[in-house]
Amino acid sequence: MPMKNPERAIATLVGEFHALYITVQVFAKTHENPNLAFSELTTAEQLGLAAIEPHPIPDATIVGYQDVIAGIRGALAANPLYSRT
Repeated sequence: MPMKNPERAIATLVGEFHALYITVQVFAKTHENPNLAFSELTTAEQLGLAAIEPHPIPDATIVGYQDVIAGIRGALAANPLYSRT
């Protein structure tokens, strides 16, 4: 059902995104093979950027995208099984 209040719709979207982001953080910090996940994240990041860059989007969208990827990378690096070698 569409929301009639745009501010409420945006607030709902922000809440949903935050919940999804936190869930990804948990999976990253507990992934059984964080090195593989790190590699897959890098590939997904490049594919994702390639998909959105041709479109006219605000620079803030790219910055937000990169911030989220950096946060997930940080969660993977915090995984005790992550090997920096």
